[in-house]
Amino acid sequence: MNGNEKPKPSPGIGMNLKLYKKPKPGQPSAEPAEKIDGPLNFLEQVEQESLRAQQKATHTIPTATANKKNAYIALAALMVLLAGLLFYFYYRPAPPELTGSQDRASLLTLCQQGNGVACGEMALLEYHGLNSLEGIPQETTPNPNNAFIYARLACSRDVAFGCYMMWRLWTKKETRLLSPATAEETLAKGCVLGNNICCLLRERTAGKRDIAADELHKTITDAAAGTQPPRYAENDREQRLFTYFIVIEQ
Repeated sequence: MNGNEKPKPSPGIGMNLKLYKKPKPGQPSAEPAEKIDGPLNFLEQVEQESLRAQQKATHTIPTATANKKNAYIALAALMVLLAGLLFYFYYRPAPPELTGSQDRASLLTLCQQGNGVACGEMALLEYHGLNSLEGIPQETTPNPNNAFIYARLACSRDVAFGCYMMWRLWTKKETRLLSPATAEETLAKGCVLGNNICCLLRERTAGKRDIAADELHKTITDAAAGTQPPRYAENDREQRLFTYFIVIEQ
């Protein structure tokens, strides 16, 4: 080999190598891009996970809102039902008022409708055997047992006269429908209702069935506290019942 000859490449070294040619601008690469048959790359996975989370949230929020709304509706329905039950079991309409002159038939109707004063007046009519407390009363047969029943109705409807009359019929031994303990409870209720006669009788005759006429008279006089005319109840109709019963007894 002379000095002008180029050395030949050695067999087996670089014989199969291909020189990489840089593609010209606008000319596609000589080798096609490698096709990815495997899993998505990391960024694409993150994007798809984010998209799925957004879609899930979009469906979950309306569902949660609907469930909350249904819960409120159910609670409101339950409250309405409970209010209806309370109204049904505990509501009592106000009884009709007792005004003007009343005969036995009218008083009986009013007592049945819940007017306690009417029941107290019925107790007086039954006890004295009368059809009316005004004018010229037509007499009937006195019935102390019926009188006691109407007096008990009056007391249960917060009319103190009924409580007093129950106790008085018991002390007069005209009824056996009370025990000493119940009689004391009856006076206690009349006292709670604001009647001074019942309060003083409870203090002075606790548990006693026998009471002297002068002791009863003094208690009633003391209860009036010197008022003229004596005042035994705030309600005028109930005051009339006390006055009528006390005067007749004396």
